[in-house]
Amino acid sequence: MSQNKYADIGLGIFLGAVRFRVKMESYRYAFGIRARHMVDLTLNASQKMFVEIWLDSIGLEYQRTYSKKKDVIAILNAIESYADAVSNSKGMKNVQWLLDNPIPTPKEHTVEDLHQWVTRWDDAKW
Repeated sequence: MSQNKYADIGLGIFLGAVRFRVKMESYRYAFGIRARHMVDLTLNASQKMFVEIWLDSIGLEYQRTYSKKKDVIAILNAIESYADAVSNSKGMKNVQWLLDNPIPTPKEHTVEDLHQWVTRWDDAKW
């Protein structure tokens, strides 16, 4: 098999294994809350080998959890055309929504803005 075929296999494994999640946590700054976007992978050794080849093709190294915004965006951009094949599409939509709608900050927003953001988050239909 060519390296490209291995990357294709890795992409398929990735789409089935990836888990997107948003973690809300208390925070001592801002409005006292922050949201973190996370991408998790749980793979066996054989799966990891193929996924590492695919990740290398998009400029990332394998990690069990990605939480840096630039890495999460790189993953979302790389799988954008395969969104319907992602096994965790609800989680992916949560993460994408958070990237598109960051939590308001006190420097630029009011508590009412935060309340509206929380209401939109709670009302979102994933």
